[in-house]
Amino acid sequence: MKNLNRSTLQTALEEIKDARKEGYVSEGILADVQARLEAVLNNSKEEHTSALQESIQHFEKDHPSIASGLRTIIQSLSNMGI
Repeated sequence: MKNLNRSTLQTALEEIKDARKEGYVSEGILADVQARLEAVLNNSKEEHTSALQESIQHFEKDHPSIASGLRTIIQSLSNMGI
């Protein structure tokens, strides 16, 4: 995994952890996103992109910054060939 993309994913993971601590967004969906990012960072071979796309749709209206961050994550995964 390229260091830049791995760094992007690690930064996103930390931001998701912070958002979960603040508790102002859907806990279940953020927990799923966090688990998927941790799996990718641990070299999981599972498909995670489609589930992350669904998460974007959930956050698009009420939390556009989270949706934007998820799009960045998906782009990083794509750049890594995942």
